[in-house]
Amino acid sequence: MKKYITAVILLCGMGHCFFAVDWQKELFAQFIQKETFQVRCDWTQGFKRIERELEACIEDLEGRLYTTERFEISDFTLTENGFLSQKVPVHNHKTKEDKKIDIFFVLGNEYLLFFTSMKDFNSGYFLTMATPYIFKQREKSDFWDSENKQRWYVDSSPYSGLIKKTTTSSYMTETVKGVTFPYNGSEFELYMLHDEVGSSLNMYAMPWVENAAGGGIGEWIEIEPDMEQSVCYILNGFVDASRPHLYKMNSRIKKALIKGITAKGKELEQTVYFEDFVYFKTVQFTKPVVKIRITIQDVYPGTKWQDTAISAIMFPEYDNKAKDWRYRYNNDTGKYEVCKIEKK
Repeated sequence: MKKYITAVILLCGMGHCFFAVDWQKELFAQFIQKETFQVRCDWTQGFKRIERELEACIEDLEGRLYTTERFEISDFTLTENGFLSQKVPVHNHKTKEDKKIDIFFVLGNEYLLFFTSMKDFNSGYFLTMATPYIFKQREKSDFWDSENKQRWYVDSSPYSGLIKKTTTSSYMTETVKGVTFPYNGSEFELYMLHDEVGSSLNMYAMPWVENAAGGGIGEWIEIEPDMEQSVCYILNGFVDASRPHLYKMNSRIKKALIKGITAKGKELEQTVYFEDFVYFKTVQFTKPVVKIRITIQDVYPGTKWQDTAISAIMFPEYDNKAKDWRYRYNNDTGKYEVCKIEKK
């Protein structure tokens, strides 16, 4: 009889520390589709999940397949910071050499994220959707200027369906070097963007961080998608690829009451449990809903702070075989809007 490990046990060996938890059972339960779309950091390198395997693909600049390799997700390592890690081949465009390095992954039913450590980034062997230099832009005094935001958004489009309204019971603000960050989750469906070259994490998509005492039991966030949805994906905790240690330092949701409301006003409630590692939690509703409320019922305490966070709530990717973008950024309104796609 297979015995599942439910307690978090810190194991150390060979100079490395990692956590052994029953993450595989939880992660595989999120996979209701056979595969994700391919996520790239540039023209040449990318990943996709196919069932319970991860496919790494490297092409040359002309789009010719250079190498491809598959990895069993069950062979991944869960790190001390709560991220899954696997050694994958990376091509150094400067030295023209290949090398296997540790890449950190966030996996789910439709979406996946990947990033590398600072050590490998500085060595030239890097494969990442987020560089430390991009996130340092947040410390500049003109970060929120409309022109800067426009440059970031204008040539990109979100994967997820949009949220037209966000309401919270409370949210935290933080001021760093004179720049104020409202952690209200107002744009966290825009957590992942894509352009003609690849995919990136959006430095303007702030998480929701509650602002009540303790772990925020009873605090809630309510969202209204721009169309009816029957599934959403929740990225639990404070997930920052440039600062992965913040996931464990802040509190994470352990149990939540999630209520969906249909267009006819019917309430669909369910209690949802989260395991304590970084992944996209799949939440399904028996009928399409127009409003979703997530209420914190229990948390995993942070090692330094007790603020509880959700980094993203995303909806299924727009399925368009013509590969047209569903949303375009409107410079006048400062928001993404639905495109009028002409039939071919």
